[in-house]
Amino acid sequence: MLKKMNLIKTFIDVDGVILLPHTPLVTYVNRHHLPSGTVPFTNEDITDWGFGRLAKTSGLDWRQCVDILHDIYRTDPRSIPIADEHVVETINWLLGNTDSYLLSANAVPDGLTESLRYHGVRTDRLIFNGQKEAFDFQVAVEDNPTYKPKDSQILILRDQPWNRYLPADIRRIYDSIELPGIISELRFCSAAR
Repeated sequence: MLKKMNLIKTFIDVDGVILLPHTPLVTYVNRHHLPSGTVPFTNEDITDWGFGRLAKTSGLDWRQCVDILHDIYRTDPRSIPIADEHVVETINWLLGNTDSYLLSANAVPDGLTESLRYHGVRTDRLIFNGQKEAFDFQVAVEDNPTYKPKDSQILILRDQPWNRYLPADIRRIYDSIELPGIISELRFCSAAR
């Protein structure tokens, strides 16, 4: 990979960027809330931050979907898959070689931590705080389409069905392996200023 870089302070969101709790959520909804005659849901049916067609068709509201996600973290955190085949190696490398931190607003910290550790993701730079805007980071790696970066922040959006309606000019990643190169590029751009 790249040489050690320490100039860019980066936060990396966990849910939707590293872990995909939406996958067991979809499985749960298909098993317990799928209306008769409805084609089973997939992650692609979560088309907005309010859980999209999944919530509308199943009769669940946003709060109920969040509660199901929390229950999954409480009862079966090891069932939560990782975002892609490169995420563990890439995130661990970033945590060890850059000024990067994992930042989560998850309300079930023990379950999230267990899930990360189960998959082999380092947790020594994991911060739990729902107020991401309160932290001074230069780069935010997020999947949340409602996250508003500060003027001085650069947003890197992890492509997910629930954020695809955002403008095309937002920098996106489709695989975690893209992150070190982007952060390196940003480091050199900021050093040239």
